[in-house]
Amino acid sequence: QEHEKVVRQAVKKCLEGSYQATLQRMMHIYERVDPTFGHAYIVDLSFKLKDQREIFKRVNVVRYGEAIVAFSEASHDISTPKVHLLVPVSSPQEAYVRSFLTTLSRVAAQDKNFVLHIICANKATLNSSQSIAQAFFQGGQLDSASVQFTLAAAAKDRGEMLTMGVNLLSSNELMLFVDLPIRFTASLLRHTRLNTSPKQQVFYPVGFTNFPDSVNVATTKVEHKGYWHYSDFSVVGIYKDDFNRVGGFTGSNPGWGMESLALLHNILNHQEPHLQIFRSVEVDFHVPYRDVT
Repeated sequence: QEHEKVVRQAVKKCLEGSYQATLQRMMHIYERVDPTFGHAYIVDLSFKLKDQREIFKRVNVVRYGEAIVAFSEASHDISTPKVHLLVPVSSPQEAYVRSFLTTLSRVAAQDKNFVLHIICANKATLNSSQSIAQAFFQGGQLDSASVQFTLAAAAKDRGEMLTMGVNLLSSNELMLFVDLPIRFTASLLRHTRLNTSPKQQVFYPVGFTNFPDSVNVATTKVEHKGYWHYSDFSVVGIYKDDFNRVGGFTGSNPGWGMESLALLHNILNHQEPHLQIFRSVEVDFHVPYRDVT
């Protein structure tokens, strides 16, 4: 009920003055508690204009006590800019590569404005990944121009592989660092565009892992059937210039995984400009369960 009041205020703000449009749907609502003024919300709405064009509005709303105020709104094009997905592959992993490309082919049915960069640690991994991708190209599931391969034979770990991929991109491209096992929908690309701003903000989506069937969970609540990856910072949306500006993975210890914490540390400690971190749980972003023994 509280969120309904927030959305009503957001819609009212968008329709102020002579602006004529029809609300199509509420796309997302983010809530954050700020001790200085109460609850802060970001509401993403879809409207249809008289000429049948669909536009998207993002509205900032605050609630303090019983007062709910929408204080700013802006239009957004959720199809631009292009998202460059960078995924490092350390060894031939046919099942994971095939699963990832299957996920991406479903994304492409709704959103084609992306390029996948598969960064391979050795020639065998490169050949294997290219062979699997070729089947998707021939079947028309993916455009060959949307998938690029890089051989990073000199790289020692994930951080160095991703950095090699970053260096191949043009200035100020929007990047999303990902890993093979994850599954997601087109909404992750849309949210990356909306929640990542050059010189202002980076985006850390939070994925969900379901417990395997072997774990007996007697509950209907989704939160009790798995867990959110609040402590994982490996998937991040950031502009190339901001990545270089903060120092990238500088300070990372050798190995697989520590580079994500080094990047987070560099972002938090960079002053000019200071980058805000936007974190949100993503219901369509899933991380397969892995037993840690």
